[in-house]
Amino acid sequence: MTLSLSRKQARASSRKKRPAAPASDDADAGLDASASASVATWCLYVLRCADRSLYCGITNDVERRLARHSAGTGARYTRGRGPLVLERSWPADSKSEALKMELRFKKLRKAHKEQAVQAEGRDWAVETKDSRPEVG
Repeated sequence: MTLSLSRKQARASSRKKRPAAPASDDADAGLDASASASVATWCLYVLRCADRSLYCGITNDVERRLARHSAGTGARYTRGRGPLVLERSWPADSKSEALKMELRFKKLRKAHKEQAVQAEGRDWAVETKDSRPEVG
């Protein structure tokens, strides 16, 4: 009985394996890297696309994320909509809080999103309350 590999399995087995990262002799370097990763601040950011649409997301490194969007390896929505401009970013206390902020921002109407981007204050949720009429 002869077993043959599928094309996908054959490609995977023929790929070169990445060498393991060299172990650091300096124990303090590992502590500093983990400490700096834990204090990274999360934020909500808003990009303006060339078609004047807005895109929002969260990150802990805005410059890196903007570079990924601009390179076409960010979100699918921003691909082909460049050039992209960072309109605004707001800091969050944690990743969880940033996700909640993103959800609130995405629920806003377009006009309120524009107001939030142009507003001077940090608390856009208070400044741009969605004024939909109460049903009932």
